[in-house]
Amino acid sequence: PGFGHRMGRRQLEQWQAAIDRARALPESELPQPGQPAAGPPPPRAWADKDPAAAARLSAARAGVSALAEQL
Repeated sequence: PGFGHRMGRRQLEQWQAAIDRARALPESELPQPGQPAAGPPPPRAWADKDPAAAARLSAARAGVSALAEQL
């Protein structure tokens, strides 16, 4: 894996150019680590984080599945 195989070597220059561009950016233009997600949590986490939303999602999925079977 990595850049030792043929496909990796073909893209090595592109990757290196991207890395060089990123390294040249001033600190103020880099993304800040640990920024909170800007949206709802993934549906698999809803049962723990928002049980009411998980119940609505489950009902909606059941309804959509029933409609899909009719089509």
